[in-house]
Amino acid sequence: MTLKEWLETCISFLRVIISWPLLAFIFIVLFRSQIATLILGIRKFGREGVEVAPPSDRSMVTGATSVTISPITPEEESMQVVDPPVLRDYDERIRADIRAKGLEGSPNLVKILVRQLAVTQLSLYSEVIYSQIWGSQIATLSYLNPRAEGVQVSDVRRIYDTAARNSPQAFAAYPFDNFLKFLESWSLVKREGDRITITSAGREFLAYIPRTGKSMDKPY
Repeated sequence: MTLKEWLETCISFLRVIISWPLLAFIFIVLFRSQIATLILGIRKFGREGVEVAPPSDRSMVTGATSVTISPITPEEESMQVVDPPVLRDYDERIRADIRAKGLEGSPNLVKILVRQLAVTQLSLYSEVIYSQIWGSQIATLSYLNPRAEGVQVSDVRRIYDTAARNSPQAFAAYPFDNFLKFLESWSLVKREGDRITITSAGREFLAYIPRTGKSMDKPY
């Protein structure tokens, strides 16, 4: 990755973090014990989803399951390496929002926070991909999207060859295998033998682009 690309990636991270009210970081700091309770209660995790044990079966977890919004202690505050004023502003906004919605002490608060964390992670994931993906790779995903049964690798190769003819210098050091491995490494496509199919992550990424006002038309 060039210096310019690295800087663009950092800017993309900052843009998302500012647009989302730092829920992931602040909620993990404030409610780490409650999130640990939820994690310890997981019985099974797999393709079918997550199975969580009822509170009575969580022998490793004690105490009430409700969440109370308590101030950050001086000790906890001193452990925060980065503590800009804007972080404290967001901290107060989130606490006030939780209280205003009557969620303080709610047993459902952890579930809400985990969902917000998942949404934030998905946004960051999509931002990083968008900062690195090429236009021809977006075109590949768009081609695969309506074809649930998948396509032949040779069909994707034709998209690559067309883009390589239009931008020979860019593709000179970017062979087809690397082109395809990028999509696979981000779980946007799945390759089985000589067939390639788009994944749910790939479809969500395609939806993310127009939803956030980004362009489908990127270089190369």
